[in-house]
Amino acid sequence: MGWETVRFKGKEFDYNNGLISWVQKFMELFLSKYQHPKWFYEFLDDIKSNFHIPHGKFFFDEELIDKEDNRLDYAIKMIDFTIEKMEKINKREFIEYIRNDLKGIWCDLEPSSFYDDNWLNENETYVNNYIGVLKKLKEIMKP
Repeated sequence: MGWETVRFKGKEFDYNNGLISWVQKFMELFLSKYQHPKWFYEFLDDIKSNFHIPHGKFFFDEELIDKEDNRLDYAIKMIDFTIEKMEKINKREFIEYIRNDLKGIWCDLEPSSFYDDNWLNENETYVNNYIGVLKKLKEIMKP
């Protein structure tokens, strides 16, 4: 896995593209369980489709957000909602939440010998990097 730039309205940050995809998958699965305004489902579809691509990572389409001011606020609230959920679980729970949806995809969790108990139980990188992706995303999305 390599590094990829996440961009939003001229702001950007670089992150591991596989880790970004895992966070996208978590966000998609988690937020799909809730009711949203009709327009927000297009964002969920975008996140789902971008998950399958290792390069050109994004979470929210700028053009869709620019259509109405309240869309940016709602997207940021959904980032906060996802961060809140992620802070209540650990790395192992995060991975188990997305594991089945990763099978056969470019960012699959195979070989399982690499993603062993030591890796699953190491939570410092989960807090700093996995949750950190969404915190950085929120930061670049703020007006």
